[in-house]
Amino acid sequence: MDQNLKMFYEENGYLILNNYFSKFTVKELKIEVKNIFFTGREMKSRVSLDVDKLKKQGVFIGLSRISSLYKETVNDSKLIGLLNEILGEEIKFVDDKVVFKDAKTDFGSPWHQDWHYWKGQHKFSLWIALDNVTLENGCLKVVPGSHKNKIEHEDIGGDGFSKWILPENINEQDVVSLPVEAGSIILLHDLLFHASLPNKTGEDRWAFIPTYQYSWSFRDIFEGKIKSQS
Repeated sequence: MDQNLKMFYEENGYLILNNYFSKFTVKELKIEVKNIFFTGREMKSRVSLDVDKLKKQGVFIGLSRISSLYKETVNDSKLIGLLNEILGEEIKFVDDKVVFKDAKTDFGSPWHQDWHYWKGQHKFSLWIALDNVTLENGCLKVVPGSHKNKIEHEDIGGDGFSKWILPENINEQDVVSLPVEAGSIILLHDLLFHASLPNKTGEDRWAFIPTYQYSWSFRDIFEGKIKSQS
């Protein structure tokens, strides 16, 4: 691992890993998710598959509990090893979600910090592009360095997001848009200010977002079993 990448993440709260997954792997992942959601394929799972909600809100949680391919992806040893190099040892998978945009589900997500939805120990998300993501079809936008602060969120609701950072609290001069190619990963700290642009193309734009955290607890730190990692 290039130490410059680790330093960039620590300073900015995000990191882009371009073309991490091969085109073949991305194609497999895209076929799998579309088969699950749009061909009615049944799989043994405790997850309730609500396709109508997916189409309306553009978000579905727990794909790795349905698909063995996605379960293998979130537990991939190379991927976990990469997180260890950037974040430190003892990283474990928490959960995942799929984010889908098309002509009917075209809205951008509002400015927010993920921590306000999860609370507790910090978590780290891998935003995996399953399509080329552009300014036109809804790429992410972030405020570099904003992960160093918490900010109050307003309970507004709508389109699957209930807690927003009001736009007047964002300095647009600090905003960076993140278009990436399919197969690329964007690592996000849960305090990073981020949002997404709307999809103006009418075409599919899929992203898969597994989330991780440290496997140790705050009790472990208190009892001196492990040193705190930030």
